[in-house]
Amino acid sequence: PLFTATMAVTPSAWQPERGGIEQLVKLLKDSQTPTDALQRQVQRQLESFNAIPDFNKYLTYILVHMTAEPEAVRAAAGLCLKNNIREHFSKMPPDVHDYIKSEICKAIGDPSQFVRNTVGTVLSNIVTQVGVEGWPNLLQSLAQCLESTDYNVVE
Repeated sequence: PLFTATMAVTPSAWQPERGGIEQLVKLLKDSQTPTDALQRQVQRQLESFNAIPDFNKYLTYILVHMTAEPEAVRAAAGLCLKNNIREHFSKMPPDVHDYIKSEICKAIGDPSQFVRNTVGTVLSNIVTQVGVEGWPNLLQSLAQCLESTDYNVVE
């Protein structure tokens, strides 16, 4: 089945099912085509995936961990994730919240400015939903980023 995953004890140990991740990456690549009809079809399919509990984990995984994919595909996953957070965060299971929050900060220093900007947008949308108090370790994580010698992380 599409979008199944290996069960994990901790959020960061979650792993996507290979077939599901490949199908989602293909859809995200298709979303980059200039054909309006194909873009509408992809958008409808992506919206229908919101009924799948792990869908937003897949988007997070693509954005954060699939660094060999084109930045446009990773950013598209992040923008879809941002929209889902804005519109469906309260309906997402707690393990999805935990996974997104545990993984998204790992991409703060991504070499791609496009991806970093998308990560920042995802972060701000989560904070809008839960407040700083709903993500207790966020400020500490961001403060640690300021101590980094990597310009991309500090930026």
